[in-house]
Amino acid sequence: MHVRGARLGDRGALLPELQQKFSTYLAYALDGQLLEDYPAMSGKPIRFELRTHFAPTQREQQFMDIVTRTILSRRASLFIGSKDERRT
Repeated sequence: MHVRGARLGDRGALLPELQQKFSTYLAYALDGQLLEDYPAMSGKPIRFELRTHFAPTQREQQFMDIVTRTILSRRASLFIGSKDERRT
């Protein structure tokens, strides 16, 4: 998921863009379209990844906490890490 190579900032100017991207991906993955397009994925865990260039600001972290709770409530997982951090 890519939301420009800039900080979102305390004012949250880019948070609506990030929110829209999360909403789109969540709906695709969790509302059945993913399994319709890729039936072989049935029963496999869903993991979202967000790679960042900068540490989140307080406002960004609050948003990510809400997203994390939403994703976990749908039995999926979320990884948030730097763009250079290795995947596990």
